[in-house]
Amino acid sequence: MKNKVIVVFFLLSITVISAEKLNVVTTIFPIYDFAKIIGGEFANVELVLTPGIDAHSFEPTPKNIIKISNSDIFFYTNMYMEPWAEKIKQNRSLKKAYIVDTSENITMYNTNEKLKKENCHHKHMEINCDEPNHKHEVNGNNHHTHSLDPHIWLDPILAIEIVKNIRDAYIKVDEKNKEYYIENCNKYLNELTKLDNLIKNIINNSNNKIIVYAGHFAFGYFALRYGLEYISPYEGFSPNAEPTPKKISNLINSLKEYNLNYIFYENMENTKIIETIAKETNSEILPLYTIDNITREDFNTVSSYLYYMKLNIDSLKKGLN
Repeated sequence: MKNKVIVVFFLLSITVISAEKLNVVTTIFPIYDFAKIIGGEFANVELVLTPGIDAHSFEPTPKNIIKISNSDIFFYTNMYMEPWAEKIKQNRSLKKAYIVDTSENITMYNTNEKLKKENCHHKHMEINCDEPNHKHEVNGNNHHTHSLDPHIWLDPILAIEIVKNIRDAYIKVDEKNKEYYIENCNKYLNELTKLDNLIKNIINNSNNKIIVYAGHFAFGYFALRYGLEYISPYEGFSPNAEPTPKKISNLINSLKEYNLNYIFYENMENTKIIETIAKETNSEILPLYTIDNITREDFNTVSSYLYYMKLNIDSLKKGLN
């Protein structure tokens, strides 16, 4: 009887230990995916962003804020993607949650301006050279446009830095499982390095180095990383930005003049403008996933950052050739 009691007590102890997981809350889908991979069996990870909605204009509800404040770790992308997260970080009453800006030690740019400086000497880049970029405006919905490009996760090398920041946060909060987090991180960094090499190989062997993108200005870091020229009718880094008729006209002229047969589009945006452009230029449209959020259907299936980046590679492989 005594031995049975000991066995039962031991089994109960194992159950309690296995149930001791960190409660982790994240903002956008890539951060959610990274946090799940690094946290593994020691973390319950939740996405505060509702699948299918625009990540740029998201504002947390009181229920979301309570969930964040009760978490062990709250990961957000950066202050330009989630300005509301900065306010939560500064709230002294949220003492439990360890709040992590995953862009720490990453140099961010206004990639629109940086690409202009690098590429404006090319005639076909005039679409991005002729109008000034206003760094900080407020649109009709009182949502601020981004002064710096927040889309750091679309550059696999910067994604590596994000993952390292996530690893370090897990170790700080749960040091006893340090080796586990390091092992998970190293495995995933290897996958991101493979992704980077795959993209380099595709682009180095492509006939064309121009991305014509009819979505908001999201792939600036990607274009800078891989030496691509980037044409977009949008000035801003948010989907709330509106393309001017002049920029749309310039984009159409560029497609015709340089015999470009593909237009890349943002998977979760209204395709009305791009369909009009494609029809006029006899171009095929190809998706490029920004991955900041995904559809509810995709979220409920086996989806991941690497999965979507590989879909992007498939589109680039076709469009750049």
